[in-house]
Amino acid sequence: MTDNAEQVIMEMGPMGPIGDGDSLMLRVNRHCPWNQCLFCAVYKRERFSRRSETELIVDVDALARTAELLERTSCDIGLEGRILQAPPCERVASQGYS
Repeated sequence: MTDNAEQVIMEMGPMGPIGDGDSLMLRVNRHCPWNQCLFCAVYKRERFSRRSETELIVDVDALARTAELLERTSCDIGLEGRILQAPPCERVASQGYS
């Protein structure tokens, strides 16, 4: 498990899909490819771009470390590794995190 906050930082956009606030989201592009919605001013001055494979790999690694940290914390506070529908502590213990 990591004690370095930098290892769990990932790039986030200004907003995500409605209803996914409790999800770990992977940002594969920046800004909006269409950018013509009259009701949305979020990306009006931003140009759409795809993120590089290297950037995505760094974020996937950070997401994995975040998931491990959440599961371990859940075990530490007595929730048996449950994070919504996450597997129990046996998985964490079997991976050497206990």
